[in-house]
Amino acid sequence: MTGRLAILVIAGAAMTFSAGIAVGIVIQSKSAGQAGAATAPTATSEAERRERGENFFGGDPDRDIRSGQEMRPRW
Repeated sequence: MTGRLAILVIAGAAMTFSAGIAVGIVIQSKSAGQAGAATAPTATSEAERRERGENFFGGDPDRDIRSGQEMRPRW
């Protein structure tokens, strides 16, 4: 009985290992096909980059943020 159990455990481990290798190969082949598109450099000028940064970090110019709100702990 233990011999049969050992064979089943070894066969299960071999199938799990084989499935892991197959999944790794499939993922690697899919990512290799997309790597060229993902690493393509984008041609942006310095002015476009500056404008995008100002739009992102600019915030709301009409809002007064100088005084702020007192921060108190919640205990």
